[in-house]
Amino acid sequence: IQRELPGGMLAEVAYVGNKASSLNYQRNVNVIPLGAFFQPDPLTGQVNDATNLQNDVPNDYRPYPNFTKINVQEHTAWANFNALQATLSRSSGGFTFNVNYSWSKALGTPTGYYSSLNGLDPVDLHNDYTQMSYNRNHVINSSYSYQEGTKFHGNHAIGYVVNDWEISGITSWQSGPQLAAFGGVNY
Repeated sequence: IQRELPGGMLAEVAYVGNKASSLNYQRNVNVIPLGAFFQPDPLTGQVNDATNLQNDVPNDYRPYPNFTKINVQEHTAWANFNALQATLSRSSGGFTFNVNYSWSKALGTPTGYYSSLNGLDPVDLHNDYTQMSYNRNHVINSSYSYQEGTKFHGNHAIGYVVNDWEISGITSWQSGPQLAAFGGVNY
């Protein structure tokens, strides 16, 4: 939605959204099933104390006990982005500016290049749906320019020094990333 405002200004409000599916996801297919340590050891039949396991005992509970992690690349992850964007600009006269504000949310399963989590729940990917590590809820960008123009019309040497100056800049503010809770080791 655009609206012209007094003073040669233009206001714009927009919704931006996208959805991505079939994203690359690395899943460990050799995780220890939940509650497995409360059962007898599948290889020896011995009942173990679940709070004091030896280093080699957890591997006995895996579907493939001769291996630790077996990572498989799948295309099952997804993400989405939704934002409200507002812009106020003026592009006439000696002073021009552009101010943008974005209120947004990036959600998805934290996998791939932008994530150090790579899935906290190795069993159900739906439990990993969260804010993405690159999510920034509030972003403000502004650009501005002021052209002095020809103010001095006397001596050409002085006019060469003091006329036609321009001051411009770009400024950005953004909120920081969300704090993430990291899971412990799942053998």
